[in-house]
Amino acid sequence: QSGFCVRAGAAAPLAEALDRLAADPELSRRIGLAARQRVLTEYSLPAITGQTLRRYEEVLTDARR
Repeated sequence: QSGFCVRAGAAAPLAEALDRLAADPELSRRIGLAARQRVLTEYSLPAITGQTLRRYEEVLTDARR
């Protein structure tokens, strides 16, 4: 788990999630580490570059058909 999913504009559930994190430093640490790992894995320059290249290859392959 790398975070909480809260509906936009839902102040009460957001406050509950923040209270939960504030009350549980270990949970906060685990979620923070998981979120950091997700960013490094999915949104780093190499990851985004690879995704972009794969997309271009798909488009070019489809255009040749």
